[in-house]
Amino acid sequence: MQPQTLQSCTLVLDPGFTYTFPMHTAPQAVLPAPHTVLPVLLLLITLAAPHLAAQPQMETPGDHTSRPENPTPDSPGASGSLNGSNRGSTAANRHAEAPTAGTLPDAESGISQPLSPEQIMQALQAAYPHRIAEVAWRDNDWALRIDDDWIYFSHGRFLPKHLRDSWESYDPITFYHYPAELPEFEPPDAEQQQRFARILERRRTSPPRRHAGLYNAIWQAHDEASAYAQVKSIYFLGLQTMVHRDLLTVLAAIEAEIRSAARSDRELAAFLDTIAGVEGYSYRRIADTSSLSFHSYGAAIDIIPRSYQGRAPYWLWASQWNPEWYMMSYDERFMPPIALVEIFERHGFIWGGKWLLFDTIHFEYRPEILIMNGYATDTPIIHQQRFRF
Repeated sequence: MQPQTLQSCTLVLDPGFTYTFPMHTAPQAVLPAPHTVLPVLLLLITLAAPHLAAQPQMETPGDHTSRPENPTPDSPGASGSLNGSNRGSTAANRHAEAPTAGTLPDAESGISQPLSPEQIMQALQAAYPHRIAEVAWRDNDWALRIDDDWIYFSHGRFLPKHLRDSWESYDPITFYHYPAELPEFEPPDAEQQQRFARILERRRTSPPRRHAGLYNAIWQAHDEASAYAQVKSIYFLGLQTMVHRDLLTVLAAIEAEIRSAARSDRELAAFLDTIAGVEGYSYRRIADTSSLSFHSYGAAIDIIPRSYQGRAPYWLWASQWNPEWYMMSYDERFMPPIALVEIFERHGFIWGGKWLLFDTIHFEYRPEILIMNGYATDTPIIHQQRFRF
């Protein structure tokens, strides 16, 4: 019989409401039986009801670290080159990175129960099979192997063996609900506005400290020199940019599908004519944190139009001239065609327009997020069949 150990799983209901409970896992384990999990979930839903009502969807916020001096959407700095923009994944507080905080994932949206460490590791391997050679139970924990190195789950911290005993010094890497459809916009009420203020204050004063080993190993980028060695210059949608070499075929497939769709989609064709730049690789850390942006890996791109037409593409820019930026409806935000978003999602990218701290020009390669949410993906890198737990 394989050994068992007690692992903890965290259910994130709100940036200020998380609950961690233990669960036994072992090799080939699956989610706990419903009669053991459902009572806990029902209790949590009851306790968290005030937090769950009418919350807009949120993904992990970040920072375009280069912004215009006069940060209105149509200012030259905003509508031109961002010169290395996004952030990757930075949490709203020390304990939860909850892009859809306030929304309990359900069966239709993908994740019906908290995922076990084994399932998280399996999803990562399904997302990056070219890098993650195996997932195994070893040294009393789940671990994945990249090249010759083992990275351990370590209470969600994803640490090398020599740091496992120091796991409390790091924040966990969390994996979140990503909605299949753009949620209907609902203006936040007074209580939710206070919650926004708390999120941003925590973001400013207590940024997360995560170990970068997992994604550094996946993208083979351990410093700026090694990151730069992995990127290649390409033309995407007719514009030059730099991206990670592992994404060359993915982006080629995306462009081919976009061009094909644009032949019969007037909105998409018109949007393509407005693109002024595509920003990919830019090695930098997220503002006010020690975390690397996914642009640092060449694993994110920003599609920048010649003009935002008076609409806001990014919450942080908008906040400089509109203190109530969170009241901005989708009509007040710069929104690329949904057809474009869906093509990117089919190939493993998530879109920042579904984040509460919105970033509508940003697309980030995170197939593990889509896999965990039950998306069917189609790329030369990740498994083409739907990943099921």
